[in-house]
Amino acid sequence: PLANVASRMAPGYLRDFLANPQTARPGTVMPNVLAQLPSPQRATAAEELTHYLLSLAPAAPAEREWGDLQARDEGRALFASLGCVACHGPQDEDMKSMSSFVPLSHLPQKSRLASLKQFLADPQAVRPGSRMPNFRLLEDEQHALAMYLLRQRLPSAEKASNALYQPGVRYEYFEGNVREGPPEWAQMRFVRRGTTDRLELPSDIRNTKLALRYTALINVPVDGAYTFFTDSNDGSELWIDRRLVVNNHGFHGSFEAAGTVTLTAGIHSLQVAFWQDEGGKSLKVMWHPPGGKKVAIPPEVLLLPGSVAMRPLADERFELDPAKAERGKQRFAQIGCASCHPSPTASVPRLRPVSLARLQAGCLSDVQAAGVPDYGLVAPQKQAIAAALKQAPPRSAQAQSMLLLASHNCLACHERQGRGGPSGELNPLFTQSVEVDLGDEGRLPPSLTGVGAKLRPQAMLRIVGRGELHVRPYMAARMPSFPLEVAAALSKVLASADGARMTKPPKPNSRTFEDGRRLLGTSNEFERTGFGCINCHNVAGRPATGSPGPDLELAPVRLNYAWFDQWLAQPQNLRSNTRMPAFWGDEPLFANVAGGSGKHQRAAIWAYLSRGATPLPEGLVVQAKESELVVASEPIVYRTFMKDVGPRAIVVGNPQSVHVAFDANVVRMAKAWRGRFWDPSGTWTGRSGIFNEPLGDHVLDMPPGPAFAILPNADSPWPKATLDSRNLGGRFLGYELDDQRRPVFRYQLGDTQISEVARPKRTNQGFGLVRSFTVSNPKPGLMLQAAFAKRIEKRSEERFVIDDRVDLRLSQILQKHTFIRSQGDWQQLLVRVPQTATAFDVEVRW
Repeated sequence: PLANVASRMAPGYLRDFLANPQTARPGTVMPNVLAQLPSPQRATAAEELTHYLLSLAPAAPAEREWGDLQARDEGRALFASLGCVACHGPQDEDMKSMSSFVPLSHLPQKSRLASLKQFLADPQAVRPGSRMPNFRLLEDEQHALAMYLLRQRLPSAEKASNALYQPGVRYEYFEGNVREGPPEWAQMRFVRRGTTDRLELPSDIRNTKLALRYTALINVPVDGAYTFFTDSNDGSELWIDRRLVVNNHGFHGSFEAAGTVTLTAGIHSLQVAFWQDEGGKSLKVMWHPPGGKKVAIPPEVLLLPGSVAMRPLADERFELDPAKAERGKQRFAQIGCASCHPSPTASVPRLRPVSLARLQAGCLSDVQAAGVPDYGLVAPQKQAIAAALKQAPPRSAQAQSMLLLASHNCLACHERQGRGGPSGELNPLFTQSVEVDLGDEGRLPPSLTGVGAKLRPQAMLRIVGRGELHVRPYMAARMPSFPLEVAAALSKVLASADGARMTKPPKPNSRTFEDGRRLLGTSNEFERTGFGCINCHNVAGRPATGSPGPDLELAPVRLNYAWFDQWLAQPQNLRSNTRMPAFWGDEPLFANVAGGSGKHQRAAIWAYLSRGATPLPEGLVVQAKESELVVASEPIVYRTFMKDVGPRAIVVGNPQSVHVAFDANVVRMAKAWRGRFWDPSGTWTGRSGIFNEPLGDHVLDMPPGPAFAILPNADSPWPKATLDSRNLGGRFLGYELDDQRRPVFRYQLGDTQISEVARPKRTNQGFGLVRSFTVSNPKPGLMLQAAFAKRIEKRSEERFVIDDRVDLRLSQILQKHTFIRSQGDWQQLLVRVPQTATAFDVEVRW
């Protein structure tokens, strides 16, 4: 798209690129469409086209972001560890790489820092159809990588200290409602920003409902362990290098909290947040450096970035000339630019396509024909294209799979059938994020040989297209996400090429699940009954007793059963260098388990994992924090303080490792998450309370406000929850335990009584959650808020997809009673509860 080129490219670079694309950006597929013009006319045409393209959108604001050497160094490490080197090659300080890699040397001349970060955040949104996949970078990672890619704009090393740093601390002052945890900055009213020389409260701020955010760089003098302290009234927190070190949350009098972090000598980032509700206010920020004593952080170590703006090297003062822009528009149409680029205006025509048979007299000719774009092809490239045009397109699924993998550069990281994968100087750059004894299997991306037979089609779609179901957290290289249509095509062609078999496992009996659990575990003190799989594999989020291999709970979600059975039986046949041992020989072990049959023993393991790997295998040691609540064979119900929920949260831990939190103030199911359960220390350390977060991951926030409300009509506003809301969604009546010892929450809204229980449910995609409601005496106007999100897509009367992440399904009695309405930039899915509905479910999968 060219409509936003003004925000992405420096004018000088755009002009040079149009005049000679191959010189400005080596390796570009953009042809030189002005090649036939004499040099002076070419310069004029490039100038006019530049004015036209820059007239399509407002000029980009001047680059205001300052250079950041620390972020540059972080970006250098990310560039190697994430796997960027596989496509772009190792970079020297002059940004040169070998010709076989995608070059990046043009970026310092071309890109604005803000636009480059936007591209790294979502490449397909900026350049639809680009081969660049989405690495799901965090905001800090986007900044660090962009700073590294634009590092030529930074001053030389001998000038860096004076140019990039100056004493001081920057602060931002906000007013508005605050909460026990960190402020929701976007919801508060920004008052002003300023600079100071120390971490103290300004004297001219008000006494209630306020927050301040401090940012600085801290120059650490020596390597070692540093303890930081905040003493605040009310809440505060301190971050070093974007990592929370001091948690002093809550509304309380003057209270000191501390945290220790090991730092290397040099520059590190520092952030401090402070918030005040009512009463007195105070803030002290201190440190205890190695060999020193506890003191206020001295002003001389607090620094701000200097005045080196990250302007493009090809930046220049540019004034739009309407006359040149109009002539450029005419050239845009004459040259046929709209044949490749979406036309910025409807009036620009596309050129008629030329038959491929005529390429021998055009692009592939030894003498450049008049009016033909110059692609800068060298003789071997022309010969390869000519030979390809004479051949029929690949017919076999195997050939199609290799073509598709090569076209998206998958073979830069992955090997398939002896081709591709990191080799030579790239191989050592693929490392582990945590050190585990797994050899190359722990650091190199997995082989794609036979992957079509290995992975379920839906799993491949989620892995490639949605960034889900990854099982190698110890690997530093990150698997990116590709567009869903690419993921679907890969899934289809690889399954065909590798002969995927959708074999159903043997039907389990009443003993199968227990047999599978015994086989995965270790032997007990009386008999040997397990293979000890838990020594090398995580199970349901619980770490292995040794090196942490892929989590076995996800095997039925990811793998085809036929491949799983063959892998367990003869792993060396599928991967010759694997560390996975073969457990089944001519005679199976454990004759008293699953009938002594290897086939039935492997099916028993599958059946146990398909049920959610509960209860845990024998011998699995759950490594918990000192104060961690660990769920064993039955649910845990615990009243606590919880961040983003409030002081009357009730958290419920389930053996299936899917947990929920109920807000007894607002009266709603507030959160769900997977993995580890809860740290109760927040309520064990005094009634001031620490508002903790879930220990697990995949946290799902339920819709804000109450679950139910009675609305006069479909346009009536939904009740809005505040920090002091109580019984907003009805009067909370407590809870009782069902036969599985899960809590059934009860509440009353007007004359309607409602009970709700959340049950984990196994699906083909993993674990989901079924919220089961029982309603007594439902009244007209009773509404259920089923979802609140940026995007809600209705797939059927039963099924809705929320923000492309959550799959929501409704009981039949609720279907055809739903409607989606806009709430500003958000959408809300409401259900009119029929007066005949006394029991119904809402199933959530994520």
